[in-house]
Amino acid sequence: MQPLINDERYEVLDGELVVTPAPDSIHQKALRYMVFLLWRFVKEKNLGDVLRAPLDVVLANDVVVQPDIVFIIDNPVLQERGVFGTPGLIIEIVSPSYSFRDKFRKRDCHLENISLFYVPPARDLLNQADNGSL
Repeated sequence: MQPLINDERYEVLDGELVVTPAPDSIHQKALRYMVFLLWRFVKEKNLGDVLRAPLDVVLANDVVVQPDIVFIIDNPVLQERGVFGTPGLIIEIVSPSYSFRDKFRKRDCHLENISLFYVPPARDLLNQADNGSL
């Protein structure tokens, strides 16, 4: 897949090109926190690699996504241009304006190709972090 000219995030869901706006600051803070927690655990246990968006994950010819977080168990799926094949885990943090797409349409595309998919709402994640319950 060739990059498009502008800075918008693009995904292909069931063959349809979908444009995604930049995430808001709450989403970005939740993403930073989740990457930190997951990376610390994965590194400590020497389990693989953790990467975050923007990163193309090619799950099928008609499914190219940019999940918020990708956990990679097998390095052969990681190439210079992105992840080609099945990652160990995909995490999509739900933004209020895109919750239907993140929760259902993207989930359905992911689940056809991978077995582990997690969708925490950004505000809930930050509230749990602030309360020390994560």
